[in-house]
Amino acid sequence: MSKILVTGGCGMIGSNLVKRLVAEGHDVTVIDNLWRGKLEYLDGPDGKPMIDTSSRFHCI
Repeated sequence: MSKILVTGGCGMIGSNLVKRLVAEGHDVTVIDNLWRGKLEYLDGPDGKPMIDTSSRFHCI
């Protein structure tokens, strides 16, 4: 397990990368300005975010 920072993690490519890394058991932190991406893109199949958005998501 690694700690990984994904910039642009709420876009199409970034969100898919985040989902894959979380599924592999990595500790993922996301930074995004939400200009094009959406926080909802980080939702898993159950409709809940794949990461803890209160501590693992930062909007700049």
